[in-house]
Amino acid sequence: MTIKLHTARNKKGFTMIELLVSMSIFMVFIGLSASSYIGLMKANQHASEMQQTYRDIRHVFDTIADEVHNNQIDYNCFALNNGDADCIQNGTTPNVIAFTSSDKEFIYRRLYSFSDGTVKVKNQKKLPNDLSWATTADAVALTSEQTKFSDVSFSFFPLKNPYDSENVADATVQWQPSVSISITKASSTVGTPQIYKTTFSSRSYGTKSLYTPHIEIPKFNASQFEFKNTFTYNGRSL
Repeated sequence: MTIKLHTARNKKGFTMIELLVSMSIFMVFIGLSASSYIGLMKANQHASEMQQTYRDIRHVFDTIADEVHNNQIDYNCFALNNGDADCIQNGTTPNVIAFTSSDKEFIYRRLYSFSDGTVKVKNQKKLPNDLSWATTADAVALTSEQTKFSDVSFSFFPLKNPYDSENVADATVQWQPSVSISITKASSTVGTPQIYKTTFSSRSYGTKSLYTPHIEIPKFNASQFEFKNTFTYNGRSL
């Protein structure tokens, strides 16, 4: 009896070269997929950071706008050698701006300053006859922890207080007060830093003048005038 042994010689399979080629193609595909995924995640993270940055910048702008529209610039904060440690001493450092308001008892001040990459606000108050301000709360950041600015500067116009009684007759000073803000944000993807600027004008000028108690504004008296039901055009009565 003859026994025939059948071997696997005739069975087809992958050779070592074919396996290496297949694995190489698979690794290239995995590498491209991973690279695309990482790029997508970075783009999504950058978009999220930019959205948060815009929200923080908008919050800073809106907060300062509310101050400018409804309160007064504290010009005393920027007076030369005013002795106020929280304010500008030489009138050249633009990283601080202050606004004041008052009630029947106290004068209140919000001091905005740039430090540690963010804009902070400090609340202070004093009695009208006090020389120094009392801080009512520690400085609070207006932006989130992940948003860091490279620089924030404030400027205002006019440089002299238009509400001061000694400046009433000075036409170069009697302008509606305005505050300009410039925020610089370094970009992680673009070499050029991003700069955001805006300007807000006061709405209280002429209605809440601080020098009003020092000046007696004459009231309109109709009896001093004689009214006639006439109109003139080019010097002729119609």
